[in-house]
Amino acid sequence: MSKINLFFKSHKGLALIILVYLIFSFYFVSKISHFLLNSKYKSTVEKALSDMPLLENESCSFDLVAKNSHWSGITVFFDKIDEAQPLSVSMQIQNEGGKVVFAYSPAAKDLDNANGYFRFNFANAINAKNGTYKVTVYGTNINLKLTAETEEPAYKLYGNLLKKYLIPFIAMLCIGLIFAGFIVIYIVYIKQLKPEQLFLVAAVIFGLFFMLIMPPLTVGDECRHFDTAYDLSNKFLGIKSTVPNQMMKRTADLSLVPPDFMLNQNWTLFNYYEEIWPHVFSQLKKPQDYSLISVYPYASKLGAYFFMYLPSALGITIGRLFKMNFLLTFLLGRFFNLLIFILIGYYALKKYSYGKTFFATFALAPMFIHQIASYSYDSILLSLTFYFVLAVSAIITEKRTVSKKECICLCLAIFLFASSKVVYFPLVFLVLFLKKENFSSLKSKRFFLFSAFICLAASFVFESFYQKWNTQMVNVMQVAAAINETPKASSVSLAPVNTVIEMCSPKWVLKNPFEYAYMLLNTLAERGNYYLVTAAGGYLGWEAIPMNKLLIAVIIGLFLFQLFRTKSESGYAMQERPVGQRFVAIFIFIFISGAIFTSLNLVAPPDFANPVITSVQGRYFLPILPLLYLCRKNTTEPVTLVSKNVFCIQFFILIMIAIDLAYRIIGIY
Repeated sequence: MSKINLFFKSHKGLALIILVYLIFSFYFVSKISHFLLNSKYKSTVEKALSDMPLLENESCSFDLVAKNSHWSGITVFFDKIDEAQPLSVSMQIQNEGGKVVFAYSPAAKDLDNANGYFRFNFANAINAKNGTYKVTVYGTNINLKLTAETEEPAYKLYGNLLKKYLIPFIAMLCIGLIFAGFIVIYIVYIKQLKPEQLFLVAAVIFGLFFMLIMPPLTVGDECRHFDTAYDLSNKFLGIKSTVPNQMMKRTADLSLVPPDFMLNQNWTLFNYYEEIWPHVFSQLKKPQDYSLISVYPYASKLGAYFFMYLPSALGITIGRLFKMNFLLTFLLGRFFNLLIFILIGYYALKKYSYGKTFFATFALAPMFIHQIASYSYDSILLSLTFYFVLAVSAIITEKRTVSKKECICLCLAIFLFASSKVVYFPLVFLVLFLKKENFSSLKSKRFFLFSAFICLAASFVFESFYQKWNTQMVNVMQVAAAINETPKASSVSLAPVNTVIEMCSPKWVLKNPFEYAYMLLNTLAERGNYYLVTAAGGYLGWEAIPMNKLLIAVIIGLFLFQLFRTKSESGYAMQERPVGQRFVAIFIFIFISGAIFTSLNLVAPPDFANPVITSVQGRYFLPILPLLYLCRKNTTEPVTLVSKNVFCIQFFILIMIAIDLAYRIIGIY
């Protein structure tokens, strides 16, 4: 006991961190337990093919065998017959002895939001076991959905999903969380792994988790990124479609999404979360057809920079060559993007000692990992900009000589990321921070700067030639549908519409700088908090999965703490960053931020009544957020104990985020 007391005394703050972790663990275990006791365990909805009209408090009865020790609710499905008339629906359940065990008539206000179904929740769970129950549905002005086979109402049953295995599962979950906590404490405080090693462990574990848990094509624009990588894979294999605006795919690879995806004009699957994984698993049971077929892309193939899709295209190609099923082939593309990030991040953190705690924990933020473990070209972009900013920051802070290998790596990074998203190319000007003292001679410095800007120019030249050579493909079905659904502007609304469109033009921005400045300030005032929350991972997928707000607040607080902390380690000389460097860093940050807003303003019209630039998301700022660390006056590292506490909190938060994400994705099925 004395050793434990001594351990906690020498690691101040750890006891509080563990206490908070245990509270969160108890919260999520309780939440998962409640979900498992009230989750869907049987459904006949997919067999509902006919209707039964219930006009005036008419009824429909059927026998139901609820093979579950905990029956907590039932949902019935119906359509309203006459939209102008009120509807009602109620239920009565009797056991084998004829005793009424449940009866409920919902109030009219409860039925107002009953869009085709109503769930009856039991106040006290029915201990059904293997008994047969008589269920009677009463209704007025409804068409009750019936199954084709038994002619009984379509329903969903809710209750104990795991049955007798519930308690063992909850016990194992508790033990697992406690064990995970001990592992984190061991590797951070006892084993004292280096920051790059802690990053490697977390990036592998949580990167693979995000890669596997997110349903296919549900990350923002991932359907477009997947098609672009797939088309590049076709180029690797020498496969070309002979049909204009179409691309070749394996028939099996079309099983990633439900067949009616083509009707979704939003170019994303955020409306399909409830269908993706069940659809995928059902398709895996069928024989895999690897024959090629010419199809329209899901949305439009991106003409983005060639190198951003090389890893994911390589993964798809390997999956196709080895005849892997469509899911493994898809995941292999995600995995190669993740692998590149892990290798680059580990190399950068091992190579440079400046800001290790900040850069490592920043790269482990939920949104960062979410983008990395997907087909988005943000994966490679974030990996390269992370390395570039860290490398230049460390070199100028540590005031050491740049090796030839480092010069080559920096120039290569510039060539790869500069034109991938043009708004981020000003990051290249960080190389101007490098002074003569960072090189063996003035000639070496001039040669490096010349090479860096040659790579910058070459990046844009290569991208331009690739764009001309690469044929754009568009889903013409979606375009036609969008055109047909676009409302015709009337003579009354034509003037404001034209004004809004004009506000999106560069000409208007140049002629009205003050009005545009007001628009920017208004945007920041109304959506600033949204950018901060989404950059940290407050909403994942296509912003369709809201994460636990308290966990996200802790993530934000953790990074703000590292930005503003000024205390230095005992015995470590205080150093101050020159004002010029801090000024240039914040200028580049503001310039790129302005470019992001301006570019989105050109493609998405603002609200005429309340001018706010839409379509900007917090993840767009991830490549430049590390610049804020360069604005710190103090360049020293946090004390060793604080660094350990930061890593411990980060690991605990990631564990909770993983549980929360799994609960929110699995919980909708």
